Amino acid sequence: MAVGVPPARQLLLLVEDDLPLRQLYKLELELRGYSVLVAADGDGALEIIDSGYRPALLILDLGLPRVSGLTVADEFAAHPATSTIPIVVVTGSGENIDEPRFARVLRKPVSPEALSDVVEQCLRAQRATAPDRKADSHRRKERNRV
Repeated sequence: MAVGVPPARQLLLLVEDDLPLRQLYKLELELRGYSVLVAADGDGALEIIDSGYRPALLILDLGLPRVSGLTVADEFAAHPATSTIPIVVVTGSGENIDEPRFARVLRKPVSPEALSDVVEQCLRAQRATAPDRKADSHRRKERNRV
């Protein structure tokens, strides 16, 4: 696989209330080959998940209107279908947010290119630690033959 090329147009969810920044991030991620769903607030993010979408990664601003980014992260963690989705936080907050549940915490300003690089690193790390499904399938077939 070529460096910087995501496999099979992975789906990302980008939650950012700043419209120009949301548009810049979305454009950069699409140029890198990702499919990107966007939400302007926490309610929108939860609606996307409730409708059945399962992104490979969540990019989450914490300072969102209506439903905060931390609440969205809590909702993701509370459900088995979304609890393993890595979360990259992009925040302007000066608070200490070094929580282990986040794959990365980035402080604004964050360039679109820097965000894309971090997304690629996180997804690459997730693939490296994911169980080998082909090997598991092969082992099950071998056991069934016995």
